[in-house]
Amino acid sequence: MKTRSYIENLEIWGLVGDQLINAVDNLSEENKLKLGNALKAISQGVDPAQALDIKLGRGQSKTLLDPLRNRKLQLLLGWFATAMAEASCKCAEICVFEGDYLCPSSGLGLSIDDAASVLVDSAGEPFGWSEETMRLYATRYRNLRTRTFSLQ
Repeated sequence: MKTRSYIENLEIWGLVGDQLINAVDNLSEENKLKLGNALKAISQGVDPAQALDIKLGRGQSKTLLDPLRNRKLQLLLGWFATAMAEASCKCAEICVFEGDYLCPSSGLGLSIDDAASVLVDSAGEPFGWSEETMRLYATRYRNLRTRTFSLQ
């Protein structure tokens, strides 16, 4: 049997929950057995995460699943994306962002280390995260480091 990831298992249980809400008759035999066995195991004292097969595997993290933590991470990574972007205005004469304002098409041209230092120097430890933790997140989640994001 193939081991599913934490996210895949959560999605499966979401579908099972939807099926239960909509109509128990819709539930497949496989899901009836899975749910029934899980509920029986939970009732006998088995850890629900284990009974529902939604434990995190090695190297997996709940960080992105927590909505508040995800928002904080998006804001932090947005800062790193902006701070690390090339420091040159690309909109030439039409740019109204002069002086103390940062042009939307420009960045600060900083390294990860410098961006973390500037943030700590200007804002302390945002969200209670140390400079080292922020550098770690900027490196670990580099694929999410973008200047455009949505807060859900």
